[in-house]
Amino acid sequence: MAIIGYADTAVFQAAIKKLAADNNMDMPAEDVVISTRHLTDAYNHIIGVLVTRGLTKAAADTWSRGAEFQYAIALYWYGRQCGWGGRHDEDKDWIKPFDRRKELENIAVLDVTGGILLEGKSAFAVGMDLISINESLGFYS
Repeated sequence: MAIIGYADTAVFQAAIKKLAADNNMDMPAEDVVISTRHLTDAYNHIIGVLVTRGLTKAAADTWSRGAEFQYAIALYWYGRQCGWGGRHDEDKDWIKPFDRRKELENIAVLDVTGGILLEGKSAFAVGMDLISINESLGFYS
């Protein structure tokens, strides 16, 4: 398919299909259009956050965890649009952990030597570790 930001649309489509099958969920007929839009929106959101934190777009485009965050945020938005999860009970919503926007806002930005350039609003990102989820979806490398 195509690369949007950090993400490959074919990889995202495969992950959506796997998640849908694993959870016995339906996918809308216009799935490719919806998922492409959410990948684009997630990438734009990430770049917007990183640029407001002081990075240039070129520097933000080299972020090694960009794909991981883009896939997760896009999947959350995709799932929300499709009615996945429990819209009425956020605390028990199975798709909510994919929403990594707050973590993105709180993450510390490091330079190439490992020094902190910009701290997040509260410090280093803490919260649910989605590596195991991303590995099972094929996002994490």
